[in-house]
Amino acid sequence: MVNDILEHLSNEVNIEDEVNVEAHVEATTFICNNEENLKYKELMEDALLPLYPSYREEHTRLAVVVMFLSMKSRYEIFNECFTKLLGYVKGILPDDNTLLNRTYTTKKLVKSSRMECQIIQACRNDCILYWRENVDKDSCPTCGISKWRSKNPLKPKLNKPWKKLRYFPLTPRLRRMYSVPWIANEMTWHAKANLIANEDTMKHPVDASC
Repeated sequence: MVNDILEHLSNEVNIEDEVNVEAHVEATTFICNNEENLKYKELMEDALLPLYPSYREEHTRLAVVVMFLSMKSRYEIFNECFTKLLGYVKGILPDDNTLLNRTYTTKKLVKSSRMECQIIQACRNDCILYWRENVDKDSCPTCGISKWRSKNPLKPKLNKPWKKLRYFPLTPRLRRMYSVPWIANEMTWHAKANLIANEDTMKHPVDASC
């Protein structure tokens, strides 16, 4: 999973031979040339670290944390409840387990593999996005409704907008997809394959005439 996320680094650095998995200590011979290499090192350490020494290899700490966070999102579990759940599960596992026991630390573990997301506030009536020339406005120039559901003049960071748009930039996503060889091969398959075995039969949209 981690190799798929940052595949282009694995050709430059063979981290699997240098990570001390058993002791979960720093990889003394690993050279972190940049921030992305450091992220790869940290992710590989957690990907290779078992939940506890005698557990099945496929259930690493990172895999288990991702599974728990997926359940948290799907069933809308509150942070406090999630922390209690992690603590309970950690308590019934063997003493030498590596499971994290706080919501904050689990999110921090997977944060380095997440893609950039920009949050843009929007008008309650969907008139405009508070973006570019509208970013500093407190009310919609079209309908006049305030941008804020609740506003705290003393603590602006606590202001709650009516609506939010989550914008996921396309370029880093395409770059990540094409950095994984098997995904890149699938994405260019239509241009490379000879699809027309029988000219009278259309098997793919690229077989259609312009």
